[in-house]
Amino acid sequence: MSYNYDAQLIDSVRLGQTRVEGALLFGEDRLKRRYQRRTGTFIVSLSLAALIAAGCVIGGWVMEKLREWQASRVTYQQPAVTSPPEAGPPANPGPGVEGWSPPQGSAATTLAPAPADGLTNPGMLPPLEENA
Repeated sequence: MSYNYDAQLIDSVRLGQTRVEGALLFGEDRLKRRYQRRTGTFIVSLSLAALIAAGCVIGGWVMEKLREWQASRVTYQQPAVTSPPEAGPPANPGPGVEGWSPPQGSAATTLAPAPADGLTNPGMLPPLEENA
């Protein structure tokens, strides 16, 4: 593996310049310089995250307002006028209507008639007969 000595020299010069700059700004305390650099990076990152979040919130609000505006502009079409269906007797009018008969094989045809005293529900099965 070959080394690029020019790149190493440029990196070492850059590192030396950064250390001299930090020493001039913050003194000789290397630990303080390290924390200052990291704190600055953290604050910039936090600010950038806050800006991105605010942009998302504002974008969502704008999209919601555009949807409301678009919904208010929708024009409703009148349904086409159609003729009403021809009036005729229903297919199965139901109980209590003249001409009604229960379908064949249904429970209504197999039940016993309601007793005359009217005390039992006509839809109930008849009582069992006892053979004596």
